[in-house]
Amino acid sequence: MLAADLHGRSTEAVAREHAGHAAAGREVVVAVGAQQRRRRDVGDDEEAARKIAMQICAMKPTCVSRTDVPEEQYLGILDKARQEARDAGKPKEIVEKIAGGKLNNALKDFVLLEQPMFDDAKTTVGQFAQKTGTTVVRFTNVMV
Repeated sequence: MLAADLHGRSTEAVAREHAGHAAAGREVVVAVGAQQRRRRDVGDDEEAARKIAMQICAMKPTCVSRTDVPEEQYLGILDKARQEARDAGKPKEIVEKIAGGKLNNALKDFVLLEQPMFDDAKTTVGQFAQKTGTTVVRFTNVMV
């Protein structure tokens, strides 16, 4: 696993330390950017990147955020949820609410920022990133 921020600082040492805990034959490359914050400690950046890389390795998301989900996939999930609600005989006025809830649950499976953290299910990756001042730009999950 290799994590690096957009400012060119490499977190390779931390990543190598974690590689032994990663699933066999898998590596994760994460590009993160640090948000502006006073007296930011580089160690904090590395730890945040490391935890996000661990999350990716464990949960195998395919997209960083909702906006990265292909439109066809997004609409397919929504249409299926609407149809299921209609088939269950739900009134028209709540079909959209049900479909929205099912969409949110489905996105947690493959959208990184929507997923609960592996070590704290009450916190999403998006909340963790915001709290640590980290922006996930992109990631690659590589089989080696």
